[in-house]
Amino acid sequence: MKWRLHWRSIIIVILLLAFAVGIKVRFYPSLESVNTKRLQVVSESVSPDGHYVLKTYVMGGVLLRSDYSYIGEIEYGDQRRNVFWISGNQFEEPKWIDDRTIEIDGKRIDILTDQYDFRWD
Repeated sequence: MKWRLHWRSIIIVILLLAFAVGIKVRFYPSLESVNTKRLQVVSESVSPDGHYVLKTYVMGGVLLRSDYSYIGEIEYGDQRRNVFWISGNQFEEPKWIDDRTIEIDGKRIDILTDQYDFRWD
């Protein structure tokens, strides 16, 4: 009897973990998984050397689409890379520090190696 109860407990825990992971994936996407094709562009700027284009998109709130956040995407050649996700109802224009570095919301980001996601601060 104890053996069956033990296995039932293990199965219930596994099912609850799978459910929790499913909720996280559905409602708390990673920065890399955000599809910017359906989002509205709020700013666009070119790097000082002209090799990179930084587009900033507005996105409805993470929780029930109640607040706004902004996704920054770098385009170079035919490749795209999301580099930041910031929160706030007041949009601050990203500033180019040099050919590979931007500054937004007090954070400096190397567009080729770094990412910033406000949810992990």
